[in-house]
Amino acid sequence: DAESFEVIDYDQKMGVWQFGRDRDHVYSDGFIVTGAVADRFTPLSAGYATDGTQIFWQHFGLDGADVASFHVPRGMSYGRDKNSCWNGPTKKDCA
Repeated sequence: DAESFEVIDYDQKMGVWQFGRDRDHVYSDGFIVTGAVADRFTPLSAGYATDGTQIFWQHFGLDGADVASFHVPRGMSYGRDKNSCWNGPTKKDCA
């Protein structure tokens, strides 16, 4: 919906937007972020975001990510929760 569309995460260094939303959907890289609640969607950093019930990396949902503990360590490009690390949408063991 063009009238309600807004960019909600803009990368000034790259000159591109990571996330946008309209009244019904969230978008990333030209894809709908399936399952995201648009009015609760909050970008974190490094392409990660949350709607308070799920964690996303770009348009991918991170199955099994712990929403309460998920964060992006300062200056890093990976995500981490109390159980795992995330490289983009891929769950990894933390070192």
